[in-house]
Amino acid sequence: MAKWIQSFEVPSTSGNGTYIVSQDRDGNFGCSCPQWRFKRRECKHVVKIKAQVQVVPRNYSRVTPTCVPGSVREVRKRDEDTLLVPLLPISDPHFLATVVVDLLIHGVEFFEIRHRYHLPSGAKRQDYIDHVLRYGRRIYCSLQQQDRSLETTHSWNLPEPFLPNEDLDAYHHRTGYPLDLITLALQRMPTATFEQATLTPTPLPPKPRAHKYGERRIIPSTMP
Repeated sequence: MAKWIQSFEVPSTSGNGTYIVSQDRDGNFGCSCPQWRFKRRECKHVVKIKAQVQVVPRNYSRVTPTCVPGSVREVRKRDEDTLLVPLLPISDPHFLATVVVDLLIHGVEFFEIRHRYHLPSGAKRQDYIDHVLRYGRRIYCSLQQQDRSLETTHSWNLPEPFLPNEDLDAYHHRTGYPLDLITLALQRMPTATFEQATLTPTPLPPKPRAHKYGERRIIPSTMP
């Protein structure tokens, strides 16, 4: 399946809704309309976006993931275009800061988050990042409806894993996730960081020592 790196909204010619035209890293296009989904034929929506991207690429912007409430402990992806967001506890700025940072790392712009949660006009993106760096991420302990207890963790999760031999820049351009938050998440992952996993060679087991001709080899007995 193609991995889309940018998407565009195109109004339907019938006036009923919109379609999403996406482009992968190799420059190939796809569309959410039936003609492309079921027949894999280039549709008029793709043709329109190709012309717009070549002439005035700034007329279209990347589609922001849709955020929907979900029974989840923390923000997570449901699919390529949808994020599940936990319900916010009343009067818990720590939980709100965690949700803000989690949405940022999933590629949601800060101005969208500010509008969604009615953040103070003077609030800055870095304020929420600094808060979570200092106090950790606040999430639900379980998914039980009757259990609304919270816990704090200092580990961060990437929305999706790295591909084999993929470096930070390639991951950033493929996913669109902010480079600064990717780096912070890697430093706080519960397992080995990306640098440790890819740059540290795996030690090979020692080779058995070669025995000279005529040398006795003592094998310890396993008998009691």
